[in-house]
Amino acid sequence: MKTVFKILKSLNRSRYRIWYDEGIEPGNEWPEVVGKSVIKCSQFLVFMSPSASASRNVRNEINLAFNENKDIIVVFLDETRLSEGLKLQIGSVQYINKYENTEKEFYEKLKKVMKTEIRG
Repeated sequence: MKTVFKILKSLNRSRYRIWYDEGIEPGNEWPEVVGKSVIKCSQFLVFMSPSASASRNVRNEINLAFNENKDIIVVFLDETRLSEGLKLQIGSVQYINKYENTEKEFYEKLKKVMKTEIRG
């Protein structure tokens, strides 16, 4: 989470409008809030790690993003072994291996693939 928040803060400082599932108000149904946000987004950014790859929630979010024809970017935080299903699903989308780049290289690559329409 520390790595993800650092990336989100950097994108926020660069004026990208980012929504993430921290801070969902008590009493709200998590799947409803996340589902609506994925459906409304113009670009879906998923951070992949061994624990994310094993997460049912992450898989559900990816499934919804694909079903809604979202522009998907995968950031591999660490070397991650994907299941056959995840390979099938995200094997053809744009990805960045953060762990193979310097911080500067990573942010340059990420900002090149982020849509300008989500900058505010």
